[in-house]
Amino acid sequence: MKKLLYLLLVLLSFNGLGQLNYKYLLHKTYAQRFPTMFDLDNGNPPGLTVKQYQAYVGNIKKIAEKEGDEELTVETDILIHRDYFYHPEFTKQSLGFIDSVYQFNTNKKWRWLEIKLEYLYGIIYFNAVRNYEQAFIHFEKLAELLANTPDIEIPDKLLYYYKIGEAYYFFSDYLTTIKYLELALTVPPYTQDCKRQLTHTANTLGLCYQKLKQYDKANYYFQKAYEFYEPSCFEKGVWKAISSGNIGYSYYLTKQYQKAKPLLELDAKSAIEVLKDYGLAVGSLTPLGAIALDEGDVALAEKYLSKAKKCAILSGQYKRFELLYPQLARLESAKGNSKLASVYLDSALIIRDSLARQFNALQIMRAKQKTDLEIHKAEVLKLEHEKSVSLFIRNALIVMVILLMIAAVWVYRWQSQKSKQKEAALQKAQKELEEATAELNDFAKKLMDNNQLVETLAKKSGEENAEIINQLQKITLLREEEWDRFRRLFDKVHTDYLLRLKTKYPELSPAEIRFVVLSKLKFSNNEMATALGVGSDTIRQYKSRLRKKLQLSEQTSLEELIENI
Repeated sequence: MKKLLYLLLVLLSFNGLGQLNYKYLLHKTYAQRFPTMFDLDNGNPPGLTVKQYQAYVGNIKKIAEKEGDEELTVETDILIHRDYFYHPEFTKQSLGFIDSVYQFNTNKKWRWLEIKLEYLYGIIYFNAVRNYEQAFIHFEKLAELLANTPDIEIPDKLLYYYKIGEAYYFFSDYLTTIKYLELALTVPPYTQDCKRQLTHTANTLGLCYQKLKQYDKANYYFQKAYEFYEPSCFEKGVWKAISSGNIGYSYYLTKQYQKAKPLLELDAKSAIEVLKDYGLAVGSLTPLGAIALDEGDVALAEKYLSKAKKCAILSGQYKRFELLYPQLARLESAKGNSKLASVYLDSALIIRDSLARQFNALQIMRAKQKTDLEIHKAEVLKLEHEKSVSLFIRNALIVMVILLMIAAVWVYRWQSQKSKQKEAALQKAQKELEEATAELNDFAKKLMDNNQLVETLAKKSGEENAEIINQLQKITLLREEEWDRFRRLFDKVHTDYLLRLKTKYPELSPAEIRFVVLSKLKFSNNEMATALGVGSDTIRQYKSRLRKKLQLSEQTSLEELIENI
């Protein structure tokens, strides 16, 4: 009956009459629209192809556009594109669409849309692009937005927190997973619209605590996982079996075999007969076989482990053999088949190494992505800095030209009006004009000289640590109050150079240390004299005293020594 009603709605939507059914969504808040939009996003109406679904939601979008409801228009547009978000072949189109909506929202500043876009960015980068670091950036921003938004405004907080936790679980970061999944379960009841999501959240929390060997907490959440469903619900029985298997596995790990066995048997039976989930069955059959071996019942162990092996093959889940093969090795050893036991042990090691390599490859990929992201950020910052410097210089020159023009016009008018005044007044005015012009010329020349100095230093410094070197090059005079900042910048570029210098030559005075630093930076004698505010003769005296203090022979180059410290 329910399917017939949905079919009727679909037919009505294509001839235009069905549009009336959704007018109640117009000009409502995100939370008010959520129940209907949630159903549309989760398979209702059922049985539609992608194109039929897009046309169906497209009719709702037309209603929104006609009635001037921008929020509903955008939300339906996201639903129309939803099937592209999870497929790598549509990544470019998906990101292009989200970028356009993001740009649109820079003016609207709708919080619900900002949250949804960060979520979509996260799942696309995580699942389709596999750029995990970029995904985590968006997930962390999503978490921050959720924390600063009232629950009543975002009914699907549970889903968002679960997806964030799921991403961290993928990388075995159990503590962070727990943080976000426990947040998900604190969402007030009126926003917990999806029992399935609640169940998965509690179950994953249990798995995290089980990995951390906190078995009481693990069992608490496993128990909680199936309690969300009503007693008469089919899913209740399914999840009771799954949770029983998980609780049974906790008992197995803590050697409480009598408690573990009935729970594991219930899970294995449900997995095979009801769910046809053979991988899940292996998860319970393997510890049942291990328990039988521990209790000395080889025949029962062979029954469980043989069935587990068949299920593992049927499941196609390579990882299931990691725990199964060691138990099969124990079984063959108990039966006296030492050769076959050795084969199983070797296979177990191969699988363990293979799975470890896969996980390590993911970690390496993520580390590389993090490095690439940091490099990209540094490049962006460098470009922004260069742009701001160029803009400042341009604006300064414009101001100077304008001031010069104003001054020239003012002088011209002043001269015209005062042409009949005494010669002394005219000369005084002329002198003031010349002084003003000279001052302006000096200022311009100083700017040009400084600019030329920056360019000269930039050519010498290379590309490494460019942003720090740019700041370092702005210093033209090392006054006492500037030395600390100069020293910090220098130490960033030439890591631990000053520490090595002081350790190797503790007798050097502060002035001599400054001389060494400037020599390291390839300053000429004149440049050092200018920077230190002394004469060229003083620089030569520094060199002579330093050679004596360091007891250098005539053949030893002071510059080479400084360079190689």
